[in-house]
Amino acid sequence: MRHTGRGTRARAGMVVMAAVLLGVAGCGDGGTESRDTGNATGGPGRASRAPGKAADDPGRALDAAALGRALPTPRNLPPGWRVGVTPPKTEDLPPGRRCPKGTVRGDCSPHGSYAVARYKAPGDSGTVYWELFAYPDRETVETAFAHRKVKPEKATDVAMPRVGDDSTAYRRPAERFAPPSLDVQLRVGNAVAHVMYVDPDKNPDSARTLLALSRAQADRLLKAQRNPAPETAAD
Repeated sequence: MRHTGRGTRARAGMVVMAAVLLGVAGCGDGGTESRDTGNATGGPGRASRAPGKAADDPGRALDAAALGRALPTPRNLPPGWRVGVTPPKTEDLPPGRRCPKGTVRGDCSPHGSYAVARYKAPGDSGTVYWELFAYPDRETVETAFAHRKVKPEKATDVAMPRVGDDSTAYRRPAERFAPPSLDVQLRVGNAVAHVMYVDPDKNPDSARTLLALSRAQADRLLKAQRNPAPETAAD
């Protein structure tokens, strides 16, 4: 009976955590579909107007410092989230490693900067990875994101409301050296985010949690491109 009680409390905690995350994501500046009444498993709902910049806005290319400020921090995550084994990292790639404008090839990088972070969810309920990529212009980011939207082999589509200017979601099964994951790839202006929930089965509400985290990330990327100055660090 004690074991059942602990399990009930853990499931209740996950529901509360998702509710808090959804509340945080809904407090942004409208950069994501925070008013969408659909759910993370594809339930019915009417989406709000497409978020992000206008199609004719070329957007702003972010450097590694600006991307780093767009990463999540303990301040903008609910209580209980902890930094993973590896600390957040950012890098600006040298020109020699970047692809020519509008191209995506295996021997060069289409993005100019990137940032990564990893946080452990409360109560041994999985780990979430964030990868952020900044591209020099709209043509390059749209070309790159078209490739990123192609789901990996064995992955299955997951129905989620659109996040940012464009997004896709899928689930990857466990493999020999990798646990299962829920993944969201999203684009906001000239930046792309990959938000991945590893071991989602440890959290019965992992899909809603991932959706909330992805919406919050889209808000931070939108704010960063509107004004990448240091004082706009995520709060």
